[in-house]
Amino acid sequence: SKATVSVLYWFISKMKKTCLLVALLAGCVSGQGLIEKFRARGAPVLGEATATLPMVGGKMRILQFADMHFEQGSTTNCADLDAAQSKFPCSDLNTTAFLEALLESEKPDLVVFTGDNIDGGSTNATASMLQWSEVVVRYGKPWIAVEGNHDQQADLDRKQVMDVLRSRPGSLSKLGPSDIHGYGNTYIRLTDSTNTTDAMYLYFFDSGDYSKYSTVSGYDWIWNDQIAWYLNTSLGLADRNKKVLPAVGFFHIPIMPYNDMLATTKIVGKHQEPVSCPDVASGLFTAMLETGDIKMTNVGHDHNNDFCGNWHGINLCYCGGSGFHAYGKKGWARRARVIDLTQNGTITSYKRLDPWTGKYQTIDQQTIYTP
Repeated sequence: SKATVSVLYWFISKMKKTCLLVALLAGCVSGQGLIEKFRARGAPVLGEATATLPMVGGKMRILQFADMHFEQGSTTNCADLDAAQSKFPCSDLNTTAFLEALLESEKPDLVVFTGDNIDGGSTNATASMLQWSEVVVRYGKPWIAVEGNHDQQADLDRKQVMDVLRSRPGSLSKLGPSDIHGYGNTYIRLTDSTNTTDAMYLYFFDSGDYSKYSTVSGYDWIWNDQIAWYLNTSLGLADRNKKVLPAVGFFHIPIMPYNDMLATTKIVGKHQEPVSCPDVASGLFTAMLETGDIKMTNVGHDHNNDFCGNWHGINLCYCGGSGFHAYGKKGWARRARVIDLTQNGTITSYKRLDPWTGKYQTIDQQTIYTP
């Protein structure tokens, strides 16, 4: 397939080893796992992290904010309000007010925006991004954003959108490796309280927008070359640390296992709309399973889903829609996810509801992972 050719070309261009191609093809025939094929080619080439963040006091709090769909600020109307909400003015400014309230109350060490931060209704994508990001810039702590399937639908392409995001004060967003698909593929090192030893990692993937193949409808996926980059990084870190450290992943469009698990897995949270995943499985979940580091993934995209479910040892989680201009469900509060990490690898999470419909409640507290 073209996707297979793409990843083989990436490997060859990076490694310049004909034996790698032979090993990969042999692995496809023999059914060897991804880890074995990667180990066979020697030590992974480890790229630099976007940033190194210390876990002050051995802890790190992350705020996930999803699907703002920000446009023109005060002149952009809200969507799917109930009768009580409709009595009051509502605009994009409700979204930024919600964000600001969360920053003040939850005091996150890192804020992660998981895509569809703006959408095609924006008449000036740069101005829209500058307006919503000013809230987190004023907050003064690090933040990072990935793109969704709508961010490029205004007047900037995906690279230009990422250029704006990475230019803002406090932003850890990066273009990422130039020889793989997408923009914003990167990782962050979290060190222990002494800032000397790695404790955990955060991975960020560009899940794209829409399928590039006429034979495949619907959404794009995380491509094989991105997965190769992840495997390279994950295995390189494991080699350096002499062990596998836990990690958390962030991207916009859910992968197919989010839907696969629903028939048999108990979930925490609400499943209120179909899982809008790509029509193909690119192999990211298998890669995470074989490396054993990513214990939790966090996505947006489907605004009325906010559930977590453990599928083969990996917690697949939604945030739920945070933006007021984005579609939602009448009477169902906008929300954000808080993720608490400790330097021993423990991951816990809960959600905060908006101050209006949700009365700023804390819901669905759960332990995601304990070493």
